[in-house]
Order: sequence, then C-alpha cells, then structure tokens
Amino acid sequence: RKLPLLTVGAAGGRTDPTLVRVRDVSRTEHDAMLALIRKKLRSEFNFPKNPQRYFGVPAVYSLENVKYPQADGSVCGIRPQLDADATLKLDCGAGLGAATHITGTFAFVAVGKALEMLLKPKVA
Repeated sequence: RKLPLLTVGAAGGRTDPTLVRVRDVSRTEHDAMLALIRKKLRSEFNFPKNPQRYFGVPAVYSLENVKYPQADGSVCGIRPQLDADATLKLDCGAGLGAATHITGTFAFVAVGKALEMLLKPKVA
C-alpha cells in the first residue's frame, strides 16, 4: 500500500543517548530485536534476502552494546551465564530496564523522522 512506515529498536540495557541513530532496518546493528524483525520480514513477507538491498523502512536504534546486570550487582557488556530454566530480561524488575533519557531520545528521534517522512514532497 506504500504507506510510510517507521520502526523503533530496543532501548533496554543502554545508557548513551548520543549513540541513537536512524537507518534502514536492513542496515541496523547491535539490536537483537531488529535482527529478529529483519529475519521475519525476509522469511515471511518476501523482503529482499540480498544483504545489499534496502527494505525502505527506517529504524531508530542505538549503536551502543547492551549492558547486562551481573550476579554481583555490577554491569558489563558480557551476557551472564544462566541456569537452563532462567531467562535474562532487560526490564525494570530484573535488569537495567530502559532508562528514561534513552526511551525519550528514541521517541524524539522517531517523531523527528516521522515528521520528515510526512512532510516530504510527494513525487508525481
């Protein structure tokens, strides 16, 4: 239907707002959620499998590597080893969650890109 579309990646475990970027979803990095979306778009919705092709869907994401909580209370970029029945979440209950200044930055960048897309002159 050629509707303008924008997506936003994961903010959990990130703390540096200066690393937030907008790029085609086919070119994002350091974002596991967007990687899963990319895989699903390619396998179920016939998006280009060629890594040289763009999807035409801008994505707001962070270049920052995720920081994981460790058992001793510290944080680092290494995902901790978990028991087989344990899961690691980057939510506010068990992890760093998404810091307000990061989610706010993601939102402001997304709104800016959405306005740019909506105000772009239509090609006849």
